[in-house]
Amino acid sequence: LGLGRGIWFALFHAVSAFCNAGFDLMGVFGAYSSLTPFAGDALVNTVIMALILIGGIGFFIWGDLIENGLRFSSYSLHTKIMLFATAVLVLAPAVVFFFSEADGAFAGMSLGERVLASFFQSVTFRTAGFNTADFTNMSGGGWLVSLFLMFVGGGVGSTAGGVKVTSIVAVALSSLSVVSGKKDAEAFGRRLDAEQVSRAYAICVYTLILALAGSLIILLAQPLPAKDVLFETFSAVCTVGVSTGITRELAPVSRIVIMLLMYIGRLGSVSALMAVAEKRGARLQLPVEKIIIG
Repeated sequence: LGLGRGIWFALFHAVSAFCNAGFDLMGVFGAYSSLTPFAGDALVNTVIMALILIGGIGFFIWGDLIENGLRFSSYSLHTKIMLFATAVLVLAPAVVFFFSEADGAFAGMSLGERVLASFFQSVTFRTAGFNTADFTNMSGGGWLVSLFLMFVGGGVGSTAGGVKVTSIVAVALSSLSVVSGKKDAEAFGRRLDAEQVSRAYAICVYTLILALAGSLIILLAQPLPAKDVLFETFSAVCTVGVSTGITRELAPVSRIVIMLLMYIGRLGSVSALMAVAEKRGARLQLPVEKIIIG
């Protein structure tokens, strides 16, 4: 590429990775290649993954880390949850990708390349948008994990999208408290605020409805594989930027749907709905009546 062009490429991709933008200039190596030419390059993979995580974990976390150093007990509950959940969301999906994509997206790769690709895909699906493997060859298990990672996204106050890690954790802890017979969701010796848990449920539900509704509209508008359409809509509403390659085949109405999903996803599903809904203070409290659940 030459020194000057190489520096420009490196700077562009570093900024794109930190901002979880997903834009790349790797078309010079082949159409829609992204970072696949560097699938076996440990330095490129490590640096890009580190920048994605640094930008996507949330600036509140970095403030806490700078203030308290390595004293985990001094961290806020938010920081503890984010650090623990981020580690799980990187390691667990990487293991799944390593085994599920051996004959799929990672076919033909050496052992070292598979390890790098597993971790890279585990990180990039959390709204970064790069890829070092061909998504069109992804197995069913890998596809399902990818949807989940896109849905989760990064941290609050970060450059990432999705419903946010703390929303998923709040929903998971609340569900666990119901099964275990506890009244409140708890973590690290603290009780989660009930109002915040309700908001987390709303964010997850509304985002899921938007993605499924967008998929339905696109499928009604043109005959495309449902698997690819779901991948596209989840990527849009969670502002990920990855695709199986159908974006350029979308009809005008489908492209409008994708644009709206990206815009709403960037605002936040609950924020977008609150912006168009009239907020009224409750003047009286309605009587309670129970319904049958589950």
